[in-house]
Amino acid sequence: MFLIEFRAQHLVAVLKRITLLNTIWLLAACVAGNKTQSSASLSALSSSEAYSEMGSESSDSASVPSSLASSSSFDDVVSSSSAAASSEQIITSSVTSESSSSAPTILQTVIGPRTECPPPPPEADHGSWAPHFAASDTDQYNTVMNFKELMVEQAPVEASGFSLPWYLHTPHQADGNPDATYPLVIYLHGLGESGNDYSDLWGNRHTTNFFASNNSLLTDEHQQQFPAYIVAPHCNCSQGGSEWTNAAGRDWRFNPNNASAPGEALIALVENMIANHQVDPARIYVTGISMGGAGSWGIALRRPDLIAAAIPLSGHTPDRSTMQSLIDTKLPVWAHHAPSDENNPYTETSSDVAALAEAGACTFITSYPTVQEAGWENVDPGDKENGQINGNDLNHTVWPRAYTNPNLWPWLFSIAQPLITQEVTLSSMPASSSASSVSSAPSEDLGARVSSLEFPGDSLKNCVEEANVHYVDELTQLNCRQQITNWAGLENLTALKTLTLSGGYFNEPVTITGLNHVAELVLNGGNYGALDISSAVNLRVLKVLDAGRLSYLDIGALAQLETLVVASDDIASLSIQGNPKLLNVDVSGSEIGCNALTEMHFIKPELVIEHDILECDLTLPSGDNHNVANYADVAPVIDGQVDAVWDLADWDALNEAWVGFENLSEPSSAEDFSGRYKALWDEDYLYLLFEVTDDIKNVSGAYYQKDTVELFIDEDRSGGYHEYNNNAFAYHISIEKNVEDIGDVEGHVTVEIDENNAPSYIWEIRVAIFGDYGNGAGSMEQARRKLYAGKIMGFTPSYIDNDGNGGREHFMSAVFTDDHNDNQGYINADSFGSLMLVE
Repeated sequence: MFLIEFRAQHLVAVLKRITLLNTIWLLAACVAGNKTQSSASLSALSSSEAYSEMGSESSDSASVPSSLASSSSFDDVVSSSSAAASSEQIITSSVTSESSSSAPTILQTVIGPRTECPPPPPEADHGSWAPHFAASDTDQYNTVMNFKELMVEQAPVEASGFSLPWYLHTPHQADGNPDATYPLVIYLHGLGESGNDYSDLWGNRHTTNFFASNNSLLTDEHQQQFPAYIVAPHCNCSQGGSEWTNAAGRDWRFNPNNASAPGEALIALVENMIANHQVDPARIYVTGISMGGAGSWGIALRRPDLIAAAIPLSGHTPDRSTMQSLIDTKLPVWAHHAPSDENNPYTETSSDVAALAEAGACTFITSYPTVQEAGWENVDPGDKENGQINGNDLNHTVWPRAYTNPNLWPWLFSIAQPLITQEVTLSSMPASSSASSVSSAPSEDLGARVSSLEFPGDSLKNCVEEANVHYVDELTQLNCRQQITNWAGLENLTALKTLTLSGGYFNEPVTITGLNHVAELVLNGGNYGALDISSAVNLRVLKVLDAGRLSYLDIGALAQLETLVVASDDIASLSIQGNPKLLNVDVSGSEIGCNALTEMHFIKPELVIEHDILECDLTLPSGDNHNVANYADVAPVIDGQVDAVWDLADWDALNEAWVGFENLSEPSSAEDFSGRYKALWDEDYLYLLFEVTDDIKNVSGAYYQKDTVELFIDEDRSGGYHEYNNNAFAYHISIEKNVEDIGDVEGHVTVEIDENNAPSYIWEIRVAIFGDYGNGAGSMEQARRKLYAGKIMGFTPSYIDNDGNGGREHFMSAVFTDDHNDNQGYINADSFGSLMLVE
């Protein structure tokens, strides 16, 4: 055995700077079976992969350097430069080989799993709205006058075809102290600081809050107390498209292998810092404002192995179903938000933080008073000068107070990821290998990250364990013949999103365990007997295709299930009671048993489900919020005239008044306003016909105030924020036939209006349906969606009536939700009703 001892404070240098000569000598000696001991120093493993995979063993307090333990109080952080270095604890790593025929092993020190949350951030008196120095475009209020010189421009990082400029501050303590390591703090700017010019970032008042305030990490005091690398990447990002995350709002769907181009470059930048600087990989922190707050959530979700803690400010949050990694890894997130933020809704952040914390995640939130609560006398003067009279910029801009909170940095720097040791088999090196072919990295399959795996036969459990793949998105098991209860390996596949079981054969009841990470389960062929999949607590899509026999399927425990597809000729009993989110049901088959389909409970009890889709004789309720569009065998001609094909659709009244804002009221009479609409569809378009009576035609005011049909459409019914992105749309179609929404919607809508019978008007509308073309689609054209029977979209039809008195007077719809009544529809697609396309 070769015994190599080194101090933890040398860990990064040890793992990064191994010489090829030492590596070849060390491994060759192992293969040769030399059992003598040596005090030779390991100088490096050349790859940052040593930190890219969390160990599977649980850690104990002895594994965590005492000055960095997650259980330590923020008050315990030392205030000298020694705080930057890791503990003096001795860690032992050994390489062993029992004979020339056996594979050598190494005990490797890596980032380990977190087992508990740190103490919550301390409460703070936030004082006035913001310090005066926080919002000026000049330097007159700055404390760190040379902050631009302290952030040094670096060569851009190139990744995924994207060039990312960035700036770096290096702690002066690193000079002449090559064995010490220091934390890394990543600052992600907001959308307003995006661009190609230096001044877009460094000449912006929002940037100075972090870099130049009296609480900046660049003050002389904090450079001594919290020496750290500070990285500031500068993204030429686009709103709702290529942001730090791969889409804006809650529609961002987490995929560890599918980040945005700036997000991929950001990860490459962090890994570059680990490989080439004295960065302590156990203490890498991220924070950001607005879009950068969303980016902080994003990189924490995507790479919890890299990030020790995150502090997002006023950032939109990803869909809650993507946040399992925060629960599993207990990565601390301290969010900051103001309840009156109109850019990125506070309710999403606060509810997500609460739900995650309840599920075991380490999430916290600090809320800030509104402008009205703080009083205009305490408003940041920079905002007053910039004319932000409505106060929204103030309610969104919480970073002047967050970054000047004296408790912020002590809490952050008290957090570190734990370190553990694990045994790695160097199986990639055969005994006959020549020295020149030896790799310094441990076994090739360690922490493998693959998109798809397919296993034949009945040995899924063994294959999962032998392949040691912790990150796999799609897994297919062919011709399985064993009890799935033994597949404990599934529980370790924390990134597994789609599991397909094909050709299985089980006469006895089957229980599938370890499905808590799976979002889509496909049973394709085979005999499954009775099936228990209650472990799939985050399952969104279940497909049973061509199953030879499935005697009983109970999905009542699957609270997140949204889509059920059953295409089988032999299902005796299907229970789908108690699924609050289930809205897309497609059941077919010549011998489908319907005895368990007589009751269904939904989060929206008035949902319409067509009987011919279910192919069962059911009596289901209907209601205003969820409606049906019939298939048009001939496309209507959009000319304002009512073609015969419209007889295929039924009228639905626009009789719900939204009155919760702007002093809106119900119409005084049918002449004042009355209206109705009907809907058809084909593969290419959604067609809408509005018949409106409006006694006063008005074209004055902003586009959202004049007489207007407003259509709220969410193609994939994902809900969430959409005001400045393409997650959903709020098309304003004016009486002048102009079509407007925030963003590029040219070509989405075609409209003609017949005014010959005024004050009664016929609006004939054709809508091309788009998904989020900022969410990985690449272009608007690629995001165009074909329509099909059974599809459910988020949908609300409405009409704005303005009689010329200075604003909207009536806002009428076929849908009533509390959020629509509070004017949240143009911001948040959770407000919408639903529309099902049927044949």
